[in-house]
Amino acid sequence: MIALAAWLLTLAIASGHGDLHDQINRITSQIRQFPQDVDLYLRRARLNHLHQDWAAASADFDRAEALAPTLDAIHLGRGQMLLAAARFEDAKSELDKFLTKLPLHVDGLITRARIEARRGRPREAAGDFLRAIELAPHPEPELYLECAQTLTAIDAEQTGKAISVLDQGIAKLGNLPSLGVPALDLEIRLKRFDAALARIQRLSTTSTRQESWLARRGDVLMQAGRVEEARESYSAAADAIAKLPPHVRTRQVTADLAASLQRKLTTPSPGQTLSDRN
Repeated sequence: MIALAAWLLTLAIASGHGDLHDQINRITSQIRQFPQDVDLYLRRARLNHLHQDWAAASADFDRAEALAPTLDAIHLGRGQMLLAAARFEDAKSELDKFLTKLPLHVDGLITRARIEARRGRPREAAGDFLRAIELAPHPEPELYLECAQTLTAIDAEQTGKAISVLDQGIAKLGNLPSLGVPALDLEIRLKRFDAALARIQRLSTTSTRQESWLARRGDVLMQAGRVEEARESYSAAADAIAKLPPHVRTRQVTADLAASLQRKLTTPSPGQTLSDRN
């Protein structure tokens, strides 16, 4: 477990500090001094992984395994490297070995879930993601999002469960748009328009700018057949844009939204002609 913790620490440090070549060279020098130090090989393997030097990373894992054949961290690290190298079958084999010994290991479950997703096995991926969510003391938003994505990849009947997973994340982590917007999209997919409108209302409270949310609200109302309410929401969005400072109003994204709103406000509704509106 100490070696495993050191491996994960190296992952975090190497990802954010210094030139990889320099770090690899430093550890190589240390390996010359201490050629039996398994941790040094694991650290260099991770650096080679980040450098996408798959052959060098594999050689370091093999050397570490020769020195410590029962060290479970080797299977996790090698599996993560093989996943990055798109060698999914080999990666799955390594994670199976790791999780046989440590079945409650969150990073192991997440890694195998990602492997299964890449192998086109969303049901198995979702099972591992759900277990990781259950076990993780501080799950990241991405974990809920990836789990929801694998559930929706199984079949349409899993859409409601995917929404529930995203709502678990919202309940634990707060009203994050990174979770709330995908949940909103899924509500619309299920034609649960009232639920979608309620989500827009909650999400809009996280933003000081309302024009995009008003436009989205109009889209949902239009899909629900509530045409007049939709036009009111579009008009409110257009008014919000008109009140913005000129340097904001002329930004491309804002100008594009304004043009889209204008088209929606001037396009006749189904069954309605322009003369009817005039």
